[in-house]
Amino acid sequence: MNEGIISKHSTITQVLEDFGNEMQEKMQKSLASGRGLASGALSQSIKFESKIMGSTFVFQLSLKDYYEWVDKGRKAGKQPPLKNIVEWVNTKATFGGFANVKNISDKAVQKGIAFAIAKKIGKKGTKGNDFYSDAVTDDRLDKLRKDLALAASGDMKTVITDSFKRLK
Repeated sequence: MNEGIISKHSTITQVLEDFGNEMQEKMQKSLASGRGLASGALSQSIKFESKIMGSTFVFQLSLKDYYEWVDKGRKAGKQPPLKNIVEWVNTKATFGGFANVKNISDKAVQKGIAFAIAKKIGKKGTKGNDFYSDAVTDDRLDKLRKDLALAASGDMKTVITDSFKRLK
């Protein structure tokens, strides 16, 4: 969000939408910059939704469940579950990855590759790329709180002004 995004006419919904769009863009750019774009599934899964439910504002971020491992990495010691790795291998194979592997379209071959990858991750771990941590910082969340407070006071002034206009 730019410093001047809050104005007299901003609303809480606009602030949340702007924040969500900014975070989504930052995370996707970070992943696309070669710091974590493997199949593209994680980047495509980043979604923000804000809605009003009665008098409550709901802001929800959704990502693939393995985003933490991409963000922070994984220590050596325990093999990760195969499910997401098999999915990744399948996606890569579909788009021409593993071209040097014979019978790559065979599910058993894909599962074997995924097992080898999981075993290596279990042995050596992985390095994170901070795509999430760099976008959702304490400073950025503090700014969001301030922006929401300003927008709420602006929204309240509008409601009060409109109510008095109707009384006249």
